[in-house]
Amino acid sequence: MKKLKLIASSLLVMSVLTLNSVGVNAKWKQDSNGWWNTEGNSWTVGWKEIDGKWYYFNSDGYMAHDTTIDGYNIGSDGAWIQSTQNVSADSEKDEKTAENYLVDQGYKIITRRGKTSEYILEKNMLWGSIGDYAEVWGVQRVEPDKYFGKQIAGYNFIVKNHPLEKIYNVNTNVYVLISDGQVIGGASFPDGDFDGGCYSLDGKTLEEITGLSYEQWCDNWKKKYAF
Repeated sequence: MKKLKLIASSLLVMSVLTLNSVGVNAKWKQDSNGWWNTEGNSWTVGWKEIDGKWYYFNSDGYMAHDTTIDGYNIGSDGAWIQSTQNVSADSEKDEKTAENYLVDQGYKIITRRGKTSEYILEKNMLWGSIGDYAEVWGVQRVEPDKYFGKQIAGYNFIVKNHPLEKIYNVNTNVYVLISDGQVIGGASFPDGDFDGGCYSLDGKTLEEITGLSYEQWCDNWKKKYAF
């Protein structure tokens, strides 16, 4: 098991911006699933500047559109819309939604750390990728499959009156997941350096959530999400 402190740190860096330079052999292509940009015998992944505009390509190579990546608004043509006003407004609204959810659960907000991650969830992120996507999504009460291709944002708070406080006698670090303006789950862990995995948003263990041992869960998860 990883240190909870390391899990907390990795949650802050889940969203990674990769900047790619334009290759001389780059070329746009399209099929029924969308547009992609070829680079020799491969395709572009991540951010790419093409003809003075920035585009984002998902891990399968297809261009993202009508979404927000790393806090940047992307239009229907796939190009970054260079205005952050709407993005900032949406982030503030989502953070308030997350905060209200925690208050409704009876938790007292001690510290607001804002949006600490933003990404489009894809299957290949759930096994063998950077960050603790599997750790976090393993303690959700919803299957991650229904959110593949969707924008996920994570908001971090320190709270009191959380169930973990009775176990560790410290404040609790909570990480609220938002998609399409709604709370879809999250994770929690004591605010300190403790051994063990992360808990669900309401303080349940992976074993309590899934009804499986950690080894059984790993085996099932690998069969479902490992390539």
